[in-house]
Amino acid sequence: MRIFVGFKLHRDISILREEDISIGKEMDPDLHFLPFLLNCYDESALEIALRLADSVKKSGITAELTGWTADTDA
Repeated sequence: MRIFVGFKLHRDISILREEDISIGKEMDPDLHFLPFLLNCYDESALEIALRLADSVKKSGITAELTGWTADTDA
């Protein structure tokens, strides 16, 4: 069985202070220093995929897990 999960990492802008805001060359805010987070929906999807793989494994079926994420800096 193959289990495929798509998810996206987002920058944690909740810790961004007003004095940290600087505009880059392309008029976008520079957020390179902020850590990445999973939103609650993506985190739940990954957890469910892991639980499904564990339950299938108990039945003697091999599960192949694959994760995919989009480019976060685009």
